[in-house]
Amino acid sequence: MVPVEVRGLVKRYGRVLAVDDVDLTVERGDVYGYLGPNGAGKTTTLRILLGLIRPDAGSVRLFGRDPVGEGARATGGVSLVGALLSWGFHPVRTTGGATVAAGHALGLVVAAYAVYLLPVLVIASFAFFLSTVTRNSAAALVGALLFALGFQLVAALPGIGSVKHYLLPAQFNAWESLFGRGDGDALIARAAWTCALYAGIPLLAGWLYFRRRDVAGD
Repeated sequence: MVPVEVRGLVKRYGRVLAVDDVDLTVERGDVYGYLGPNGAGKTTTLRILLGLIRPDAGSVRLFGRDPVGEGARATGGVSLVGALLSWGFHPVRTTGGATVAAGHALGLVVAAYAVYLLPVLVIASFAFFLSTVTRNSAAALVGALLFALGFQLVAALPGIGSVKHYLLPAQFNAWESLFGRGDGDALIARAAWTCALYAGIPLLAGWLYFRRRDVAGD
């Protein structure tokens, strides 16, 4: 099986012809240097090989499979490594204007997901409470959605002032402070204790109800 096989590869960006009818074969065991001046199409060709962008014409085979049509199934870990090499090691500018290293940016993204999950866990906690009380998963799901919608409606009311910052919808935006928007640690700390309070009440109530029902044998 030929590791890399390219035939008639063409890629245009508007009127710019980035890759012009490229044929390329890399046999097993070959060490291949892909050289050329800036703008010659080297990076574009490699991105097509890794399935990151689609060509306008031509065919690509990576270990006998089509990275353009099959995506990650064809490239596996090769595309991940290629994407990191192509994009992930460059410094990133946050929305606050600060420039951070790629590793730091990745850490911020992971932390942002964790912060965003806090209010999601509140809704899940309320769903757990309803499921325990009603013994009906559908009712618990609908009730949890109404619970979240109720918070949204209250947050939209005029004249509630600073109370809005302690309602559940505001906690969904706390992650933005990690990227330089808002008051940083204060917003995350508020989201943490507010969501802990909102989640703790239904969790405790659900556990007490379950324990009482279990003891009573209902």
